[in-house]
Amino acid sequence: MNNFKFRLIISEAQDGFINMAIDEAITIACDKGLSSPTLRLYTWSPPCISVGYFQDVNEAVDISECKRQNIDIVRRLTGGKAVLHNKELTYSVISPSKNQIFPKGIKGSYKVIADCLLHGLKNLGISGEITERPSKNKGGFSCFLDTSFYEISVKGKKLIGSAQKRWRNHFLQHGSVIVSPSYIQLASLLRFNNHEQRTKFINLHKEKSTSIEDEAKKMSGTAGIISAIKKGFEQGIGIKLFEAELTDFEKKETQRLLKDKYGKEDWNLYRKTSQSETLLSLPISIYFFL
Repeated sequence: MNNFKFRLIISEAQDGFINMAIDEAITIACDKGLSSPTLRLYTWSPPCISVGYFQDVNEAVDISECKRQNIDIVRRLTGGKAVLHNKELTYSVISPSKNQIFPKGIKGSYKVIADCLLHGLKNLGISGEITERPSKNKGGFSCFLDTSFYEISVKGKKLIGSAQKRWRNHFLQHGSVIVSPSYIQLASLLRFNNHEQRTKFINLHKEKSTSIEDEAKKMSGTAGIISAIKKGFEQGIGIKLFEAELTDFEKKETQRLLKDKYGKEDWNLYRKTSQSETLLSLPISIYFFL
């Protein structure tokens, strides 16, 4: 096993605002050299829709219906489309861009993480494959109707969607591992012009996405899936993960980000991206997802 230190954080179920604040807090700590590279595994309570960095929430999501169903809405740092975090496990990997584990460049780190996820699925008795070519057809407002580079499918159906954002010296990648299908509920939370469009959306999800529940011969609970993914990362990168909690710095940053950013509707619902911001982001930020 490699002696490089890689931290594991297994978080209790928390709301989407705290979850996104924690991911960013770890990213800040990693950039400052205050924390080791980190794999974080977590769930969401209550269920939450996360939307992409550039996504127009009012165009994609029925906000009033989300409120009626007690579904939170949070904006991710990464781009892409809406994901319903319910009956799923989310992973995040935060690391310096230059280290002995991840090859230089975006595709290299994506490939390493994808290999780890494949090992994790194999530990659950699921044989997955890495997508080498992104799907040509765009699936509207939902992540799991499109497949991007190095996402995970089973028999051609998407099971894990991932996104990465890179800064000059570090990166954040997180993704959604679908445990049980929830696309019917997602369809009730997104905006469609008519009933036929919503029905088409549901049918496409049946055709293009899958879940651990659908693929595993023997279903594991959340703890079992977490154990399998953890072991998959250890197998994939030859490292013994050391389990730890957030540092005091990360806890303080989480609360600051919750107060100043993720706890505010200005960020989650109404954030506007200017053309100059989009262009400036492109050289150092990659947005695949979810």
